[in-house]
Amino acid sequence: MDGDSAGISADIQPRIEVYEDGRRVPAAPRPPVLSSAFLGEDVILERHWTSQSAHYGEREQTTNTLFLYDGEPVRAAWRVGGKRLDARVRTGHLWIVPRSMPHTSSFQGPHGGVLLSITNSQLERHIGPLMCGRIELAPGFNVEDGQLEHLLRGLLAVAQDGSCANALVGDSWSTRHAFAWQRVMRFRSCNSCHTGAFCLRLG
Repeated sequence: MDGDSAGISADIQPRIEVYEDGRRVPAAPRPPVLSSAFLGEDVILERHWTSQSAHYGEREQTTNTLFLYDGEPVRAAWRVGGKRLDARVRTGHLWIVPRSMPHTSSFQGPHGGVLLSITNSQLERHIGPLMCGRIELAPGFNVEDGQLEHLLRGLLAVAQDGSCANALVGDSWSTRHAFAWQRVMRFRSCNSCHTGAFCLRLG
């Protein structure tokens, strides 16, 4: 998503990136309104807003990405995995965008929200030991989950405040927040797992 605000300099913070037309570029052409990196650069949060309709061509995320929509209701379309999803998106709706999965999206009006980028290494480090160590993500469109929304808004508040950021972001993976992640996950059996373990699929 584009950013109408001047935002912050791209030289100050790392950006969430995508592969588009064979090149690695920022997920949005203009700097975000707010940006913060945690745990090195393994977790990046950006807030974006644009005051006009937009179409985003085919791209692939370089990391697993969660998008929490925050704005007036707007008609949106998302094409991923050979399917086109078309619906009205509103504040609190969550999109789950797996790494390296081609997708396109469009919004028929002003739109924006919070992007959270998470590397596979962080997913496997924090969630993997609870299951079998291998995480697979599936795309999710207009997912509604109050706990996960609250968690992402908490991370946004951390980014705005800046104090104890890494500790608080690390806490977001803790056992007491497990249900916030598991509520948007589904299980599947995994031949490589030990007996009694599971792989996770988000979606």
